[in-house]
Amino acid sequence: MTLENVSVAAVVAVVVSLLLEWFPGLNGWWERFTAAQKRGLMAAVVAVISLAVAGVNCAAYETCPADWLRFVVEVFLVFLGSAAAQQGVYALAKRERGWEAG
Repeated sequence: MTLENVSVAAVVAVVVSLLLEWFPGLNGWWERFTAAQKRGLMAAVVAVISLAVAGVNCAAYETCPADWLRFVVEVFLVFLGSAAAQQGVYALAKRERGWEAG
């Protein structure tokens, strides 16, 4: 895994967060979930993105790891970096509710 992989996963996770917060159709669907469900879903999305980036690198660029244990650790680190970026941007971009009515 490289910094490039972390960056790709983080950017995709951030875009998903922004789409869920700022696009009315997606936001309405997203708001039906509880806070715990949202955290679980976002963790799952970030995990899938992290694995997809690693899988694409392995399949498309034939950069499959020789040491699979190290690979798992690297995917986990990509997950942590992506999740941190996603949560940070989401917290900054989250709209306050209630001001639309007034």
